[in-house]
Amino acid sequence: MEVLKRCDSEERRHYLLGTNYSFKLKYKLVYSGTLSKCRGWREESHEHNFLELLFITDGEGRVTVSGKDFSARRGDLFIYNAGATHYEESSLKFPLAAYFIGIDNLEITNLPKNHLLPSEAECCLNVGDMFEDFNQYFSIIIKESCEKKQFYTELAQNASKAILMLIFRLMNKM
Repeated sequence: MEVLKRCDSEERRHYLLGTNYSFKLKYKLVYSGTLSKCRGWREESHEHNFLELLFITDGEGRVTVSGKDFSARRGDLFIYNAGATHYEESSLKFPLAAYFIGIDNLEITNLPKNHLLPSEAECCLNVGDMFEDFNQYFSIIIKESCEKKQFYTELAQNASKAILMLIFRLMNKM
């Protein structure tokens, strides 16, 4: 495809995308959900055969992954690879609020199926100044999943892809 050459001006800017893509991801967004600000709840320890992402939007608590405890606070992103036993616990004083999504059939070179991180990598990342970006895409997934308007599955799937790309960007900044 030939791109027409146009001049940029104060009123009009053109931003061409690169032609090389970093990833070819073929996975499925299985579910999405929210955790409300409920004081002192604790989930049962469990695991999945798919990947789960948990994004803390407010409050404090504790997350245990494969027997290791983590403090959880606003801006933390927990990555539960397939097979990782995990549970969350909310603070009594500052209850947790979070978004979560499940992803199946994720295949990344040199990693087991449904793993986003190597087993030895830290499963908790703080998103820092990328909080609003993550919050926006998780919110889109929840909104689309709740409203179920035409093409909601595709929109939610595309938002989950954006989240994965933001995670890769975040990991490359470290």
